[in-house]
Amino acid sequence: MASVADTGGASKKMRCEDANAAEASSPSKEPRRPRVLVVGGTGYVAQFVLRGLLAEGSAEVHITYHSRAPMGPLAEVSAHQLDLTDLERTAAVVKEIKPDIIVNCAAAPGLGFCQKSPDIAALVNCKGPQTMVEALAEIAGDRECLFVHFSTDIVFDGDAAKIYDEAIVPEPLNIYGRVKADMDAFLQSSDAPPHAVVIRPTNVIGPKAPFGEAGGTKFLQWLDSRLQVNEPSKLFVDELRNYVWVEDLVDVTLKLIADFTKNGGKSLPGKLLHCGGPESLNRVEVAERLADAKGHALTYVAEGGKQESKIVPTPRAAVDLGYESPLVVKMCSRKLEAYMGRSMRNIGDAIRKEVARI
Repeated sequence: MASVADTGGASKKMRCEDANAAEASSPSKEPRRPRVLVVGGTGYVAQFVLRGLLAEGSAEVHITYHSRAPMGPLAEVSAHQLDLTDLERTAAVVKEIKPDIIVNCAAAPGLGFCQKSPDIAALVNCKGPQTMVEALAEIAGDRECLFVHFSTDIVFDGDAAKIYDEAIVPEPLNIYGRVKADMDAFLQSSDAPPHAVVIRPTNVIGPKAPFGEAGGTKFLQWLDSRLQVNEPSKLFVDELRNYVWVEDLVDVTLKLIADFTKNGGKSLPGKLLHCGGPESLNRVEVAERLADAKGHALTYVAEGGKQESKIVPTPRAAVDLGYESPLVVKMCSRKLEAYMGRSMRNIGDAIRKEVARI
């Protein structure tokens, strides 16, 4: 979601207990707006979360970033540079900001990177977030606080015979999956404050990031660029995922924040929500839906006048990635859809509707 990590500086704030007491003694005062900290705030998913929060205008928003300073409208948001590998500073940032809600979008998501750098992977994806949770509990006092954490379907083993709902126990195949599963288990195993919800999405795709460069290559935008050139592109045909549209994922996050702000922990739907689209698709099928929506030709005339396909279906099972990774993860999102009162968007429909923003 965001790139490697997020070291921070925050201005000194009055202690939350003092602020709450001051507000309580002045009945004419408006209720204090919830303070929301979005960790990894310049990353892809985080930018959409922030766009939603800023549009609603009901929260005091803070963000952290690692190396890409906030741009555009985000430059007006209170920003704190943060490296999650520095656990002491990570705790200090939370204690300085004193958020009511933390949305953790930060991660070291590269599977190859995590496999080669397991210590950094553990710090960014597990120990750093754990430190934030512990710091939030320490400063909460009598307040109810919430920690929303994004996980991944890479925690699973990729058994094509399984339908992965929230009851399936993770069986990670690689370092990234293992440290993400460790963080999920940490949040789900504790009944101590703060409240916590793990959102476990599958592959996230959507429009261009609203506030500029989000780091890394985004699959849908890369695919769009490849379909515009007369060259072949190899795409995995046997890797299946329930691709989720980014704004569906954000709608879930914003609803959790709104419900918690209004009604506290009793409003939460549980500690774990799977978030995937209604169809299990391979990469070739996503490319075909994008080509149909944008009018891209799927073939081109090569040298010698021969008709060639721009998409070359390739079995991922035959490719040595340098690490194991789940091949087929069919995600069940019924619990989340019941909470939202609607289904997640069909990816083909979403691409057609939002084609101008891709």
